[in-house]
Amino acid sequence: MSVNQTILTFLLTLFIVQAAAQIVNVEDKRSTFTDSIQWVEQLELGVNLTHNKKDVLTLNGKAQIEFTYFDKLLISITNFNFVKAGDQNFVNEGFQHLRYNSRLKKEWLTYELFGQVQYNERANIAIRALGGTGLRFRLFEKEKDRAYLGISYMYEFEEESQESLKHNNHRLSTYFSLSWQPQSNIQIASTSYYQPLFTNVKDYRLSSQTAMIFSFSKRLDFKTTFSIIYDSRAAVGAPTTIYRFLNSLRYRF
Repeated sequence: MSVNQTILTFLLTLFIVQAAAQIVNVEDKRSTFTDSIQWVEQLELGVNLTHNKKDVLTLNGKAQIEFTYFDKLLISITNFNFVKAGDQNFVNEGFQHLRYNSRLKKEWLTYELFGQVQYNERANIAIRALGGTGLRFRLFEKEKDRAYLGISYMYEFEEESQESLKHNNHRLSTYFSLSWQPQSNIQIASTSYYQPLFTNVKDYRLSSQTAMIFSFSKRLDFKTTFSIIYDSRAAVGAPTTIYRFLNSLRYRF
């Protein structure tokens, strides 16, 4: 294997590890409720074609729309990634997530309704469709420090791509979200999901993501993120554990 092929394989493998997540972390994407009417829209599209000994085609897209109406919030998140080198697909995955929040009379309590459709060729998921409803509890909130707990019922249909196996499951979906600022220039954000079957708690998914942001100035930040996903019953041929480290610098003009 040549040096160029080795580098290409390493980069594509790294991209696969980053793209293979099966639990969508909505907590790090949502905006905070405000007592007003507000739209938040984000759109990102990318197309890259590289020709060396093989043609490498990369397609990716992200779209997020939020609509806040006083104590109600609607979130739509779309994401897809596709990487093809020669005749082989290294990445082919995407999802559409919808979530509705309505804050109840008690300000610390919010009603949630959500639905999602996704596919992931490398994780051998032909389609996974789910929907659920539950409650979101605000455990505490003080200035920039806050913590939330979510508890929901979730129905899930999944079809595996290798063996064409189909699953109809009823799961408990819980998450714990924490945002903490120990110092003025340091911020820590962590979200963990736990999703066991109601009929078999040994069949569960666990996902956790923790990010630390260090601010060197008003314009320059350094962010390091660690995330891990464990699926006790992954699709046939797919790994049970996926983790990643990601470091980035951000400069605001």
